[in-house]
Amino acid sequence: MSSAQLNLIVISIFACLLVQVTSNIQYPNIDEDTGCPINVQHVCQYCAEDQNHLGCYCELAGGDEIVTASVFTPCPDDIIDPCANHTCKNGATCVRDGLTSYKCNCIPGFGGKFCNESLPKCSDANIKCPNAECVETFDPNVPVYCKCYDGTRRDPRLNDTCPLSPCYEKNSEVPICKNNGTCQIVGGAHVCDCTGGFAGQNCTKPLKRPFCEEAPGVCGEGKCQQSLTPPYYSCNCGTQPNTFGRNISELTKCEESGCYAINPCQNGGTCSNKGVGAFICQCSSRFTGTKCEKISACYNNPCVNNGVCEAFNETQFFCTCPPYFTGPRCEIQIINPCIGKTCGLHGECRDTQGVGVCLCDDGLHFDGSPCQDPCRNKKCEPGVCTKKFNSTYEAICSCPVYRKGDSCELPRDICRETPPCGGGYCVPNYASTRGYSCVCEANVVKNEPCPFSKTCPIKDCGSQGICVETNGITIPPSTKPIYYVCQCKGGYISSGSCNDLLTTGMPTATSRCGTNGKPYPSRNPNNPFGCWCNNGTHIEEIEEDGPAQYCV
Repeated sequence: MSSAQLNLIVISIFACLLVQVTSNIQYPNIDEDTGCPINVQHVCQYCAEDQNHLGCYCELAGGDEIVTASVFTPCPDDIIDPCANHTCKNGATCVRDGLTSYKCNCIPGFGGKFCNESLPKCSDANIKCPNAECVETFDPNVPVYCKCYDGTRRDPRLNDTCPLSPCYEKNSEVPICKNNGTCQIVGGAHVCDCTGGFAGQNCTKPLKRPFCEEAPGVCGEGKCQQSLTPPYYSCNCGTQPNTFGRNISELTKCEESGCYAINPCQNGGTCSNKGVGAFICQCSSRFTGTKCEKISACYNNPCVNNGVCEAFNETQFFCTCPPYFTGPRCEIQIINPCIGKTCGLHGECRDTQGVGVCLCDDGLHFDGSPCQDPCRNKKCEPGVCTKKFNSTYEAICSCPVYRKGDSCELPRDICRETPPCGGGYCVPNYASTRGYSCVCEANVVKNEPCPFSKTCPIKDCGSQGICVETNGITIPPSTKPIYYVCQCKGGYISSGSCNDLLTTGMPTATSRCGTNGKPYPSRNPNNPFGCWCNNGTHIEEIEEDGPAQYCV
């Protein structure tokens, strides 16, 4: 018996002893030489444990070693290759799986027990990876995936799209760098390396003079790049730090730069070029010196309470402290003004310049009011309640153009409030965001003020008004349209002088409206006054035989 056989027998017997608590419940007595059960009829010469069962240890003709299903299963005389008559499909590879069975290793694009099922492929019409690379795998659970620009993966079957690469225009596969510019992703944003006489953020602006192309070799082993902003010129040195110059003559060739080939900065310092043979090192907080070769004052971090140390040199440092700590080493604790202050279930306390302020779901409450939506009890029909961010955080109503008031309770006619149409006549138009339209001479409708007419038949509108053209006002019971009126101050219109209207008619109208209302322009130039009462009632026109006071 070979030494390998003896070693395997010893290992098998040791394995049987380890699982004696579980396996030997059935076989309490084990032969120490063979590893087989004593006083139990079996067919094994040597026994071994495999997958928590005790079976016969067998050496096969091809050199393989197996353990049969039980101590009652003899070693096979002839080993038949189960892959001899396999049914693996579509170029799959058959692999033995035990004594008599096999399994199929599928090629990409196929799955199932016998690789007879077609899996999604990158060429399928429904598999799309915009701004990403489609990759086929051997995994039937994820047969294809989208390899995103940031290294993450997405399953296109789940409509789990990649984040848009900044190197492409939004929602497209059009490169964002134009004119053969090369895109690089730096800090989640794109940077375009421009060529061919173009510059700008996306290489869209032609250079008046492409100096880089006129000076080949100016960057040596690097690539010359021209910009529209300072420092205007740079040498892209690949894996080495770039060199820069305000003029192309100031550029330093990459191989002549101070950072070239061997980084002179020690202890993880970052090298930046400063000219021929010159450099500057940006050191971590733990090191200082021109080459970061010296231990700084922050080496052992003198800042406590999670303070961040910044070293000036080997002996001087400064600590940036977290909230509620101060002192040279952040050793002094400051009381949090939010301790003991509650903002309810819908907000949290925030320290605002040393004062505990409730940051509620609906905004800031500086006045100590509870965290609740101020629009909850605000009526704005037909407007919409919005939240005004000020010291009291109040709710206000955003009204449509045809309403106004604190709760949008009052009607509004922009044409009555102010004359916005110059030499034309204003008519309400609530379909417009402006709320009105201007009717100009010859019945032309415009969205801007009209030019003043030179042919107005009303010769004297007084010093308080101007003559404007209308679109033909009809005042029942008359059916004759009125095409010209005097537009007076305050939005009033009149068929005569505005001076008389404002000096004589206004006091009378004020008296008729009463102390609970005020005069308001009507749409009738022959009866230009109405009333707007404090309770929101709108009187279109003051009638001669109407009540003595309309607003009571």
